Amino acid sequence: MTVRSIAVVGGGISGIAAAVALTRHGHHVLLLESEDLLGGRTGPSHLGERPIMMGGKNIGRRYSHLRALLAELDDGTFEDFGINTSTVASSARSTARGTRLLPLDSSRPLTSLRSLLQMGTPRDLLRLALLARAVRRHDDARFLGSPTFRRLAARRDDPALTDYFSPRMTSSLLRLATVRMNGAEPDEAYLGTLGTNLGLLTDTFEQLDHGLAPALDRVPARLDVQLSSRVTELRPHATGMQVQWTTSSSSHTRDVHTRDADGVILALPAHAAAPLLAPHRPELGRLLSTVRYFPATVAVVKYADDVFTSEIRAVAMGDGPCSNAGAYGTTDRDLVRFTFSGRRGRLDSPTRADVDSLVASAEANLSDTFGRPLPERLDWTWRHWSAAYCAYSRHHARLLDQIATESRSLDGRMSLAGDYLLGASLEACCRSGEAAAAALL
Repeated sequence: MTVRSIAVVGGGISGIAAAVALTRHGHHVLLLESEDLLGGRTGPSHLGERPIMMGGKNIGRRYSHLRALLAELDDGTFEDFGINTSTVASSARSTARGTRLLPLDSSRPLTSLRSLLQMGTPRDLLRLALLARAVRRHDDARFLGSPTFRRLAARRDDPALTDYFSPRMTSSLLRLATVRMNGAEPDEAYLGTLGTNLGLLTDTFEQLDHGLAPALDRVPARLDVQLSSRVTELRPHATGMQVQWTTSSSSHTRDVHTRDADGVILALPAHAAAPLLAPHRPELGRLLSTVRYFPATVAVVKYADDVFTSEIRAVAMGDGPCSNAGAYGTTDRDLVRFTFSGRRGRLDSPTRADVDSLVASAEANLSDTFGRPLPERLDWTWRHWSAAYCAYSRHHARLLDQIATESRSLDGRMSLAGDYLLGASLEACCRSGEAAAAALL
């Protein structure tokens, strides 16, 4: 085997999966990440002295590739998180005892079934049950571009979910799934990509007992990692690619670095990969620029006592700026994560004061929902992503075919990975990275 020098651009789950796969086969890898930490939109951070994840952290039981990667990097154990979230009943009215909630809880199937029966019409539930069965039976149906959802989208001309399901279903269960995974309202989400959302709804979840941070911290021991390094240009040459990136120096100037590589993996969101490809592959850059992304803001708040209970650990907050409020873990019910996303939660460069005001409003709504005041707020932190969620596109499978066709012109010197290729879940990103490594080799 010839040892090759490969540059991986992007230190999220896709990039890490690609880099580890390459080093597993003995190749030299340079991993370039523009932020000062690995992990991408998993959002590693701290609340006081406690490490936390501001973004994705839940690991589905069907996340086989991600679990294998984490096992290679970390010896942590998993603790059950399940599916536990509640929506407000459409006919509910607030009283002194709070608001009637419809819980979805993987540990209480009969309770969940009663909730589902109130969330949609019989036709909705039949359609959803048939699609969910396909996702459970066919592993590829929970990823973008699967044959099951290609055929369905082709027959129906890939309608928005609001054109395929009733308002009751789209405003409750389906909105919960599309806003959570894609930041998209049901009228912005399409039947052809629904398999990725049903993969979320039909799985059960766990968390690593000490989070993802230890696994991320072990990556630099396996390969050359350069943080705070923003790639600005890729230059093809006869035998590979030259990569140019900049770093900040102590004098606040930008230092320019270059390195030749036998190949490059662009493990970036589509909107970030597009300008790097446009000078050499303009049509591929154009295609990537059409993939939609939506912003999100997340606040994690520490309270003096539990906010949630063992039976109610998260509440979908309707169509306000706060789309969801949930306990950080099954036993961390005094630690609450507020997510501001969906159409009314798309903030533009918010300040800490802006987010503080939004959290206060969400706390008031949560207090009304529970019919009791919330405990004292002790500490909090927040993070904003201008492009947090990949929301795919209408006829996304066709777009994937066009991207694949244009990618053949990369001549084996470059391959692509990211949330727009297989889906936005951590498992999809992991598989995308591994597939990019295999394609390059």
